Amino acid sequence: MGTAVIIGGGISGLSTAYYLSKVLNSSFKKVLLLEASPRLGGWIQTVRHEDGAKFELGPRSLRLPEPNRDATPLHMVNDIGKTDDIIALTASQPRYIYSNGLLHLMSTKLFKVNTLLGKRLISYIWKEGFTKPNPESLGSDESVHSFISRRFGPEVAEYIIDPFLRGIYAGDSRKLGVKGCFPNLLELEQQHGSISVGTGRRILKAMRRPHALNVDPILQKASSERWNVWSLKNGLQQLTEDLADLVGHNTEIHLTTPCKGIAFEGDKVKVYYGETSVEADHVFSAVYAKSLAPLLGNQHTLLKDKLSSIPAVSVAVVNLEYPASTTDIRGFGHLVPSSEPSNVLGIVYDSSIFPQHDGKNFTRYTCMMGGEWFEELFGHPDSVDPEHILQLAIDAMKDQLGLEAKPSRTLVTIQKECIPQYRVGHTDLVDNMFEYIKDNSLPLSLVGSSYRGVGINDCVHYAKQEVDRVQHIKAKEHQNG
Repeated sequence: MGTAVIIGGGISGLSTAYYLSKVLNSSFKKVLLLEASPRLGGWIQTVRHEDGAKFELGPRSLRLPEPNRDATPLHMVNDIGKTDDIIALTASQPRYIYSNGLLHLMSTKLFKVNTLLGKRLISYIWKEGFTKPNPESLGSDESVHSFISRRFGPEVAEYIIDPFLRGIYAGDSRKLGVKGCFPNLLELEQQHGSISVGTGRRILKAMRRPHALNVDPILQKASSERWNVWSLKNGLQQLTEDLADLVGHNTEIHLTTPCKGIAFEGDKVKVYYGETSVEADHVFSAVYAKSLAPLLGNQHTLLKDKLSSIPAVSVAVVNLEYPASTTDIRGFGHLVPSSEPSNVLGIVYDSSIFPQHDGKNFTRYTCMMGGEWFEELFGHPDSVDPEHILQLAIDAMKDQLGLEAKPSRTLVTIQKECIPQYRVGHTDLVDNMFEYIKDNSLPLSLVGSSYRGVGINDCVHYAKQEVDRVQHIKAKEHQNG
């Protein structure tokens, strides 16, 4: 039993430490976590004001996990014993698309005319059901915009999927790949020839399947109470704080300590940090792929090149607080298509989602700006003027939501290279990296948002998957003597 080193203390690094703590002494005797910044949590960060108001500078809510996943933030909170701190949105909040000076309600009613598309949703689903796939490109990657245009029509791609991807990836649907962003849709086309037909068949199959008897209690509670999204009383940062407290008992945590390099030496790896180094049996990299690349030095240049080729975008996050009852609009928020002449990706109506995080008599919003278009709109993230960004956000609040009042409290944060972009070819690139690591027997695991999912649920799931994989290898080595 040897040493494991985790590079990066965001949600992926903390999740790795959490799952390693459960197998400590069976796979590793010692775990070190190196974090370059003075705090843990990565992009999850909550600013807490004295009056109770909470500003989220990154992710602000979590969806329920996919049914087949046993490693999720919800399970972590349950394990830590903090389920009483969960706050859940139990009703589906309206979502809007801002286009041509109006907020358009995104209704899921199939037979109602969609004001943005000008047609009933059922007409697009009907069209998709009779659209045959291209046999020459079946299963291959293409841009999300191209895929959705081909299957549902250009209007759906332009006014539904384009803003949706701006909300999730802050990215361009014409560059993002369907294989990386929507693998399930590609699979449905490949297996059933149609997304709508395949979805219908899967629903019927699920209805015929006997209900599982041993349902996880926390998931059963979330399902019965119809949770839409959830957070914690003290903000989402509470999750990473609780995780840090838990893993701190058996993980050696070094803050303000960037990793300076790693060198593979046989089945070991030397990790350099501060003025020292440690010989590790395995390294879990939980930092952005492009940040890992230079740490490899002159070794494994093919892997370095692949890591360096994954781009990420920067986002300006503007938290704004207004006097209560400044608008009658309620909902989750709205997104803005890239075809609109706007600086804004979308605006989250924070107080409608979690009023528990409001200060007294105030209403909170978050305006997201930049992403794929950051430098085109604002210049380099290092030189942008926060006051300029703030004024643009205030103008957008006025133009898009009719908020004439002056905000009572604001905060501008520039999140540099915060969301990796899964462009066309991303999945094959990642598969090649994992194959390279396996073929060269490198004691290295790649976890985090750069690879197989940018969401928190994904980061947690794949951290657990990698810990399980490494534990299996270690157990096999132990058996073989």
